Amino acid sequence: MSHSSPLKRQLLRALPGGVFLLSAGLKLFDTAAFELYLFSFGLFSFDLSSLLARLLIGIELLLGLGLLLGWRERLTASSALTLLLLFSGWLLWRISLGDEENCHCMGTLLPFTPEESLLKNLALIPPLLYLLLRPRQ
Repeated sequence: MSHSSPLKRQLLRALPGGVFLLSAGLKLFDTAAFELYLFSFGLFSFDLSSLLARLLIGIELLLGLGLLLGWRERLTASSALTLLLLFSGWLLWRISLGDEENCHCMGTLLPFTPEESLLKNLALIPPLLYLLLRPRQ
């Protein structure tokens, strides 16, 4: 008997995959707001902020689809985990500055504070870790 049934792995991929797709899709409804949010920190020019916003949305779409479809499961899970950890570091920085505004992690249609988004990220880490650390079959 295998340690990891295909259904179990599908469900564990569906949770983070669905959240990545939802996040990307919600940002697509108001890409301009996400661009302005990135630009508001003064780290990048507006053109670079626009490019970065689109790049992040595209990466989230690809990771979400990859997870849902089971494409190169370990590579996709490790990439998703890496992105979540980077986003979580950003959120921790925002929390340390007392930021309680929408972090645009789920766009403008579903506002999240940095703390709420960090909790979301923490909930997505265990299924990704399982996909990475499960024994090979």
